[in-house]
Amino acid sequence: MGEVLNYKDLPIVQRAFELVREVDIFVQLLPRTPQGRTVADQLFRAAASIGANVAEGRGRDTGREYVRYLRIARASANETDYWLHIAHDCQLVVDEDYDRMLKLTDECLRMLSAMIGKLKQSHETPLRETAEGYVTDNEDSKL
Repeated sequence: MGEVLNYKDLPIVQRAFELVREVDIFVQLLPRTPQGRTVADQLFRAAASIGANVAEGRGRDTGREYVRYLRIARASANETDYWLHIAHDCQLVVDEDYDRMLKLTDECLRMLSAMIGKLKQSHETPLRETAEGYVTDNEDSKL
């Protein structure tokens, strides 16, 4: 079994940081209209919550609590996806930026689902996972 990782070393947290950086750049360019402010606030909050919930879950004492926070992180990734679609449908984001943020969001969703599945498969839910087993369909998503 491999070395236990600090939350900052987890590929999901690194990918979530990347997403938040992209979202931050995007929301700063949104118009200062009620629509633009709403999308900016909600999108940034949802994207930032992904990594924050993984980090908070890492600090819990039981594996079940960790899985619960991973599920909350996955819900935040789904909310991020929703707000990206709103921004795109309202023509607030160019296709290139939209595609890049959507790809990162999808990677976060897949990574979180894989983590949850792996932790749930174990009869005795482990307190922490290791770097081993972080496999996704996309070679670019491996850190």
